[in-house]
Amino acid sequence: VRGSDTIDQMPPVALMDQDSKKIPGLLALVDDLKVYIKHHSASTTRTRVGVTDFKRCLKDEIAPGVALKIRLARSGNAGDEIARLTADVDQLNNRINQKLAEYEEYSEYKWIGFWWGVIGGVVSYSIYGPKATAALSEKDHLIEEKRHIELTLKKQSRLLGDLLAFETSLQDLKTRIDGAASGVSNVESLWVLLEELVESSHDRIKNTNNALYLVSFVSRFQTLLANWKEIQTQSFDLLTAFNNALEESAV
Repeated sequence: VRGSDTIDQMPPVALMDQDSKKIPGLLALVDDLKVYIKHHSASTTRTRVGVTDFKRCLKDEIAPGVALKIRLARSGNAGDEIARLTADVDQLNNRINQKLAEYEEYSEYKWIGFWWGVIGGVVSYSIYGPKATAALSEKDHLIEEKRHIELTLKKQSRLLGDLLAFETSLQDLKTRIDGAASGVSNVESLWVLLEELVESSHDRIKNTNNALYLVSFVSRFQTLLANWKEIQTQSFDLLTAFNNALEESAV
């Protein structure tokens, strides 16, 4: 929009005949893009709903059920060594859950700048992306500590050790789902930006005789292609994360 305002303040440049003949083809291309974007945007929304439902099920149904079984198993194993080890697990769980919350928060924030365009997205990603990565790395380190305790616990109580191992797998799964949810929300946001970009470009060049708007259109189209490649990359990342989550849940 700012680019259009700037062009409006500049002296117009008349279109040459060969340029005028290209406008119908450009408009047809833009119309095709509008159809593709609406289709993929709807598909992305369906994916977001599915990921959100899976995330809710993991948080509200699966994880509490496992936690209950762990409490029951712990109540049947009252030895001092088991009590000490499970206390260590509790401390690690608190720290792991803190890192999971940080990762979820930073994963959401790192994409928020894309609502203000590519530059805003780069800024927000540069700030919150490293924080999300750091939280994820710290979570992985804590989970590794927890797995060592699980192996020791298994020697005391096979059932309790197995349940804690499953709980740890769910914590790792939550990270993947949070990453997938963040990714699909960002993809959805990018589709909105692309749709707005295409709509405004179509309206600008439809009845123009000013060659500067074609220059602006080329610039916008290059931005569109860059965003499209970004969506492709994030979609593959999302698909990988979601497939990993499904494989983990199947185990």
